[in-house]
Amino acid sequence: MKKNKFKKIKAELIESGLLRHPIITDDKYFIILDGHHRAKAFHDLGFKKIPVMLVKYNDPRIRVVNRRPNIKVTKEKL
Repeated sequence: MKKNKFKKIKAELIESGLLRHPIITDDKYFIILDGHHRAKAFHDLGFKKIPVMLVKYNDPRIRVVNRRPNIKVTKEKL
């Protein structure tokens, strides 16, 4: 986890009181697909519940995108 990114997200949550982008979670296993920093910020701030958007991971509209050029990720690998 990138500390600077986490600190920035946590500060934005405190300042604005808004979650601008939902945390994306698989609807079957409730695994976070996108939003790990946001989820940790909510946890650190003492929230018991975190708003998420549930998605069907196998839906063809759900894409997996590489964010690190040195790591290849596909839906099948996950």
